[in-house]
Amino acid sequence: MNNLEAARVMSVVDHTLGELSLMSLLTPSLLAHAEDLADIFGEEFTNAMVKHRDAHGDPVALKHTTLRLCRAAHPDVMPRLEQLSASAGVSPAFAAFLATMGDVRRKLNRRLHTTVEEETSVKENFEQVLSREKKAGKERLALENQLKVESRERRRQVSHTEEAETRIRDELAAIMNDSAAHAGNIRADAAQHSAAEDSTFQVQEETLSTQLTQLQVQLAAIQKEHKEEEMALRKKVSDNEKKLAGNLGDYDIEMGVIEKQLREEKGLYDVAKKQLTEYETHYNALRKEKEEAVAIKRDKEDAKEKEDTMAKRLDDAAIAIQKAWKVHRESAEKVAPKAKKKK
Repeated sequence: MNNLEAARVMSVVDHTLGELSLMSLLTPSLLAHAEDLADIFGEEFTNAMVKHRDAHGDPVALKHTTLRLCRAAHPDVMPRLEQLSASAGVSPAFAAFLATMGDVRRKLNRRLHTTVEEETSVKENFEQVLSREKKAGKERLALENQLKVESRERRRQVSHTEEAETRIRDELAAIMNDSAAHAGNIRADAAQHSAAEDSTFQVQEETLSTQLTQLQVQLAAIQKEHKEEEMALRKKVSDNEKKLAGNLGDYDIEMGVIEKQLREEKGLYDVAKKQLTEYETHYNALRKEKEEAVAIKRDKEDAKEKEDTMAKRLDDAAIAIQKAWKVHRESAEKVAPKAKKKK
């Protein structure tokens, strides 16, 4: 259905709802005083109200009067009817009927303006929700079964735990009874042992007291002896300190003289070192000049040696050429007489 057809259908539905709303406002008390409302609604609508009131009990006439009321209603009728019927109100049955018609109108509007794609999407969503609900139901059933199994296992574990606790309590009571008896025996043995140790301690205490008195006497004698030795040592140390002070004074004087000599020797050493540096610089310069002279002389000797070698090579070449020329000439001279003889 296209939008135009949907709009026409909704227009018809809205018109029907408007007429139903109009009829819901025509309460019996309002119809009873219809003649007095001509100034408010006009003559036509008032006459239609009177005929509609008089047609009660006749279904055919009531149908015609209802149609006439709907045709006679003008735009100002509804607001005025709502004002007059505000106190009386609409009957609950008619209000429920109008609410139902309103729901039908909204559903129809939604259905008419819903495309095929949207309807398909709604169906798919519904199927997905239904599938999820089924899956959730299965999962819930599985979880309930698992809960039952775990509950049974838990009860079994609790039962075993309670049995173990009872057994442990019994064992603990027996151990405590045995411990009490054993503790009594231990206390008796401890009392007997303590009495024996007390007597031994008294004997040892008397012996140690006697030894302590003897050691105190010996300590006093040793302290007196050590005190005399300490005084002698202190006197000896004082004499040694005086000697050491004198020796230190002599040592300081001697070290002062040695330090003065060292300063003088250092001055002489610095002068000698300075002269040695100058000599070394002069020697390096002379050595450099000598090396340069030697290098020049070596270069001259090398050049002369090369010249001598070249001259010797030239002489050897000249001699070789002369020998070759001599041999050639002798050969030519020998060949010439033979040629003359043949002629």
